[in-house]
Amino acid sequence: MKTTLIKLLTCTAIFTTVAANATTEQGFVCHGCNYQQAKTLALSKSAPVPQCEGGSGSGYPTLETQICFSQVKKFVVFDSIGRQAYPFEVYHANQGGSISDLNSSLTTRDRSLLPAYVDLINTGVDMHSELMNSFNELGQRLMVDFEQQQLTRAHIVSGYSYNTSQASCENDADARAIDDAFDLAAIGQLQQNAEIIQREQTDTILDSLASYFDRNSLSLSSVSFTVVKGGLSVALDVDAKPKNHIFTVLYNSANDISVIGGRGVNAPGKPKLVYEVSTRSDGGMKALVNKDSSYISNGTSLSQITSGSNVTVSACVADAIMSNLPQLQFSTASGNGLGETPPSGTGGGSGGGSPENDCTRVLFGKANGTVVLVLTVNIC
Repeated sequence: MKTTLIKLLTCTAIFTTVAANATTEQGFVCHGCNYQQAKTLALSKSAPVPQCEGGSGSGYPTLETQICFSQVKKFVVFDSIGRQAYPFEVYHANQGGSISDLNSSLTTRDRSLLPAYVDLINTGVDMHSELMNSFNELGQRLMVDFEQQQLTRAHIVSGYSYNTSQASCENDADARAIDDAFDLAAIGQLQQNAEIIQREQTDTILDSLASYFDRNSLSLSSVSFTVVKGGLSVALDVDAKPKNHIFTVLYNSANDISVIGGRGVNAPGKPKLVYEVSTRSDGGMKALVNKDSSYISNGTSLSQITSGSNVTVSACVADAIMSNLPQLQFSTASGNGLGETPPSGTGGGSGGGSPENDCTRVLFGKANGTVVLVLTVNIC
């Protein structure tokens, strides 16, 4: 960023000269686009808004009988790789006709752009690159903070019970993983922490420029930036691919976890949750548990458990699932009077062909009367 700032300091006279007639340059940052691609981007992102009025002919005016105009819009596409600016005027060539005539005539023409604006855009691109390059640091800080929070968080046993003692479920790693996977407060806190760290990183970058710019006039996010100096300003959106950080929480026991970067953690016989933290299209952050990549100790994914497939789980896991899915109505296959047909299988339970016996129960979860979840629960 130093090279760009040196250029800015040498342009003081230019800033002073043009400031009186300055406008904000709106635009978009691409990564490796050429002139034709830049032109296409300008057409798609900066089409002038039609203004229609009056009309010709008799009867109630329609868009096709109204007379439509539009104002020329200035737009700059900037290639961050080649550091090349492509300034355009975007306009409708056919003015004063129908809306169809107007829209079909959208085109561009080249224009010039003052070097001072290009220098400001370069500064913005440097700012954005620095923020994106700090995302790995954000992820590492999140992992440390998250592990500390989870280790101090109490595991509260649900009120459901399949003849298991509370003590056994309090120490059940699978039940703890299920509870954590559906803990919206903890996931929300993870997302909030990511936003706080990103804001700190952004402030550090902007504070470093306070000697050259009005600090309050600068703005920066993962998808845009604004830079102002000497009455000139640029405000550009960035073609920002989502950045994400993935980490795995491995449950050695209900009260002993390991937080490991990435998702490919090989730990047979242990439950694990995969968390993903990523940038949003509006510049914010989002956090979630990837249920396809998260498993309980028997190798069943959380998505399988919640998708309606008939899977076998322990009594503690069943209790945790019922506790975390209060929107479902749960009932067993035997003697419920609801007319469900238990999954086929061997066993001595009632209903003919039910897998239920002294040690298993088939549990149905229903939403608005429709079975959406089937669990075979081991209760022994």
